[in-house]
Amino acid sequence: MCETVLKIDCLIYLVFRLALDAGIPYGRYVSNGITFHDLRHSYGSYLMEQGTNFRATQELMRHENPKMTQRYTHVADDTRKRAVNSLDWNLR
Repeated sequence: MCETVLKIDCLIYLVFRLALDAGIPYGRYVSNGITFHDLRHSYGSYLMEQGTNFRATQELMRHENPKMTQRYTHVADDTRKRAVNSLDWNLR
């Protein structure tokens, strides 16, 4: 199967096998299919959800351009609600 040194092809194969074993469709051209690329989006979004600052997320994802990090990270509705609720509305 895969060598002890984790190569990208091995990781992609592992994701494919896990998806297949879990009954999750895999592939870009499969309806509602998951791809290895989807994991990059999830990774970036999860980092941001856990409070990792944007610059650190950008570096961890190895993006040179911050616009690419913005494209990869998605903000959940709960996170937006918490952000608004954290504001101090005592405006007097």
